[in-house]
Amino acid sequence: MFPLAPSSRLAFAPRTIPVVITTDIGTEMDDQWTVASVALAPEFDLKGVVTTHVPNMPWPPADNGAVVARDVMEHLPLAHRRPVCTGSNTPLSDAATPAPSDGMRLILEASRGYSPQQRLQVLVLGPATDVASALLTDPTLQDRIGVVGMAFNNERDGQDNWNVLNDIPSWQVVLRSTVPVTIGSGEVTQRDLQLSCTEARQLLAERGPLGAYLADMHNQFVLENPEMAEESTGKRDTWPVWDEVAPAYLLGMTEHVDVPRPVLQDGGGFAPGQHGSGTLRSVTRIDREAIFGRLAHDVQQAQVVP
Repeated sequence: MFPLAPSSRLAFAPRTIPVVITTDIGTEMDDQWTVASVALAPEFDLKGVVTTHVPNMPWPPADNGAVVARDVMEHLPLAHRRPVCTGSNTPLSDAATPAPSDGMRLILEASRGYSPQQRLQVLVLGPATDVASALLTDPTLQDRIGVVGMAFNNERDGQDNWNVLNDIPSWQVVLRSTVPVTIGSGEVTQRDLQLSCTEARQLLAERGPLGAYLADMHNQFVLENPEMAEESTGKRDTWPVWDEVAPAYLLGMTEHVDVPRPVLQDGGGFAPGQHGSGTLRSVTRIDREAIFGRLAHDVQQAQVVP
């Protein structure tokens, strides 16, 4: 069901895509999988992980998220640990005032030396608070980064019940900028990235300690939240690994359309008939077998003793 990538890592391109991840990690389990996917794939040069706020995490949420992110990093057999920095513990107060944090500073520092021709890709897997703060602090950042996010229920009306809702002003800042923005909506990720407990075990459980760790993480979340799973997928044993859309897009495993840049209203949702400058790239399809098969391959290869 999930064909693995070629057995030789030499078949892949060298690390050429610089990436920073901002994440509300610890809320579900998809962020942890996505951090692992990016850290293990040889096409990516992960500069660091920024943890940010979320309403259902104990206070301070970004600090607690950093504990989760570091635990993931400790399980990855990497030669060099990627930094984990704490972002903002609160949303922006408005779309004009940054919320400075170590995470914001990591984004600014990691962007140095990049340009419109070669951009640092910021994967926004949660509220956009820290990248928005960086843009407000240094507007020239919009010439050095791209944003790939899991956001909005769909690309049509702009409603959102989690990532954007948790900091609407931050997404207003991002959409008002000239930063190239790609989103994978809840509609598309829910449809294309569902994974049952049985599939997660078949995919990863026999691929060494790291594979077992990731498979158990998926299964434990689903088994502890069967009502949430059923509400989302119609199945009590299945959950979408939403955030995998971000590496899938950067690895060329998606289809997309470009639409006029929407204007995000203060109360959420796109302003009817209003558009900003430029476009918004919206993912329309994700190759589920390719991205999950690729993760399984990289998990297995990472644990091969040279």
